[in-house]
Amino acid sequence: MKQKILSLFFLTAILSLVLVNATANFSVSTTTPVDITKTVTNTSFLITPNLQNSTIVDITVTLPQHITDANGNNLTINPPYNFNFDDVVYGETKGPVPVLYTLGTIPANFGIGRFSANAVITATDTVTPTNNLTQNVAIFFLNDFCNYGESGNNISISRVDVRNNDGDDTEWKPLDSIDVKVEVSNDENNNVRKFMLN
Repeated sequence: MKQKILSLFFLTAILSLVLVNATANFSVSTTTPVDITKTVTNTSFLITPNLQNSTIVDITVTLPQHITDANGNNLTINPPYNFNFDDVVYGETKGPVPVLYTLGTIPANFGIGRFSANAVITATDTVTPTNNLTQNVAIFFLNDFCNYGESGNNISISRVDVRNNDGDDTEWKPLDSIDVKVEVSNDENNNVRKFMLN
């Protein structure tokens, strides 16, 4: 019985060592990409591995091909979708990694709101390939109500409520009576006397 317990103890210790060694002994930091919008068609981010002096890594970045809204509508991201940075050493920053779409390609029925897709970063130790990590960087698309995006950043639309008094709120026919209620948030400390929605 003591032999079985002792064997179980050693097996647990060996498994613990394997699990500890399965994680990378380095990390990767990135800058935060700004949101892409109707008027801001590109963003980017930088990658900095936090390495020990002797560690050299290869970094692969895979960008999303689409950002999808809640209804399955896709905003297509332009290629290239893959970037490789080989033999990155201590203290080295790579990038910028560009993310862009073509102006005018947002589907007309793309949802209003902030939607995201992930860029995937994989960093692999060049000497010990099992010493690796994978992490995501969120790429956001902010689709708002204004045709040309928000002008400035003092005021934002916080809620829109559309009511079709003659039936379904999402389907309208000629001569339907529609009420639209818009809530606007003042994001600054200044008083705002008037604003215009286009």
